[in-house]
Amino acid sequence: MRRQLKRTQNQRGAVLIVALIMLLVTTFVGFSTMETSSLEAKMATARELKELTFQTAETSIERALDDEPLISDAFVAGLSNAAWPTKDFSFDDAKLSGSVEVAYLGDFITPGFSAKKGDSGSSMATIYYTIAATAGRTNTNVQSQHTQGFYILQPKAN
Repeated sequence: MRRQLKRTQNQRGAVLIVALIMLLVTTFVGFSTMETSSLEAKMATARELKELTFQTAETSIERALDDEPLISDAFVAGLSNAAWPTKDFSFDDAKLSGSVEVAYLGDFITPGFSAKKGDSGSSMATIYYTIAATAGRTNTNVQSQHTQGFYILQPKAN
């Protein structure tokens, strides 16, 4: 009987220490998991914002391509060495906005464009432009910038 009592007295508190160590390890694993989840949520939000600004810049370019007065203003500005025309766009989500600048490059083939000129006897001229779009969302530092070239075929001036 004395041996059994002696063993019990020697083991007092060992279970408590083991339980506390297991609780400490479990706590560290839990905090690590929460931190990883929080980081992944931030990364997903940043990716979504980048995608939104990307689409906003692309939509701004598409709207500018449909804006004939803006393209005409770029042509006139290019001939008179004036500042390139710009236009701002707002979208359904009031926090998204886009801005474009249209530049007239001339009627010569520029790097990055496919040759679309006819032969020298052609009655059509190819006029080259670029549109630079910047889009962003307010209260964030996420922005997208895109540049797209385009051309217009028109009758040659005599």
